[in-house]
Amino acid sequence: MISNAALPDTRTSVTHHVIIEDERSGSHSLFVIAGLFPGGAPAEVFLQLGKIGSPMRGLLDMVAILLSNALQWGVPLGDVLPKLRDQNFPPQGPTSNPAIPECSSVADYLARWLELQFTPGMEEEKV
Repeated sequence: MISNAALPDTRTSVTHHVIIEDERSGSHSLFVIAGLFPGGAPAEVFLQLGKIGSPMRGLLDMVAILLSNALQWGVPLGDVLPKLRDQNFPPQGPTSNPAIPECSSVADYLARWLELQFTPGMEEEKV
């Protein structure tokens, strides 16, 4: 039987900040917080996007919750990321991260950053 992994009450996390420059709506400040399992693999994700309306905030919360639940139930990160990559919706455009110079959406940026940060074999490109 598959069960979800219990997370400790106090855990390590990585916080990442990036600016997305959307030509239509201006600069958007995105914070990605990845809570980690004791071994260092991502266990949960939180997204904070400034200057955004409540429908988009709710959708981003749902992405984070679903991704976190998948990770805690043992779904490999590499199986989830292709579903998020190349999604196309605003905010989108150039970013302040030289390793990810452009994104087509917050979901696309999230997938690319998680891949660089946590996918084995890409350590030399970590952001």
